Amino acid sequence: MKTKTSQPVKTEKGTAVRITAFFFISIISASFILHSCSGTEENSPEEIRKAISEHRQQIGRLEREITSLEGKLEEMGEATDIRSGTRVRVKEMEKSEFVSYFIVNGSVEAVQEAIISPETNGQVKSIPVNRGDRVQAGSIVARLNTSVIENNIEEVKTNLRLAETFYERQKALWEQGVGSEIQYLEARSSYESLKSRLNSLESQLEMAVLKAPFSGIVDEIFLKEGELAMPGTPVMQIINLEK
Repeated sequence: MKTKTSQPVKTEKGTAVRITAFFFISIISASFILHSCSGTEENSPEEIRKAISEHRQQIGRLEREITSLEGKLEEMGEATDIRSGTRVRVKEMEKSEFVSYFIVNGSVEAVQEAIISPETNGQVKSIPVNRGDRVQAGSIVARLNTSVIENNIEEVKTNLRLAETFYERQKALWEQGVGSEIQYLEARSSYESLKSRLNSLESQLEMAVLKAPFSGIVDEIFLKEGELAMPGTPVMQIINLEK
């Protein structure tokens, strides 16, 4: 039987390329069929892996040839009917939890955070707490040197006792109608003035004792014993980490 090969040449170029591609694929397919039917059996895993590798190499060469032929058809303005399929996997959509996160840098600030400073001038006499200690609200965290204030308080108390005695006597005399009103008013004024002076000194003495405004942890201590503390000067920092 004779096969005429000159007829495709007389047709259009696109038809010739399609016939050539189909003829090429048919030959390769036949070679696969002959190979599979040749009776050769791979008995060992190594032979099977080797055969699979050879088949994959042949498939790769075929795909490259097909792509080249399809490119030629496209250059000629012809549409090709032979396309290599794309493997896809179909999966049914299901409701599931979406987990996503991101990393950022930042700082955390406590809700309760206080810088402890004195309300009066004075030398730091003692700091009974250390950094990291847990303190309760109202507990003493530092004391200033109050020797001058304490001496003034003692002096005022002595004068106050004398002024109180003089005032009580002038009051008794005034109620009996003895003595002048001026003496009575002066005694009362002196007594009340010393009482106010004593209250002021006691308030200053209380301000020289630093207390924790809330329960928390001593985060930082800025001054040491013996250093001078002034109003607005930080002595320590207390924070509450619960919030």
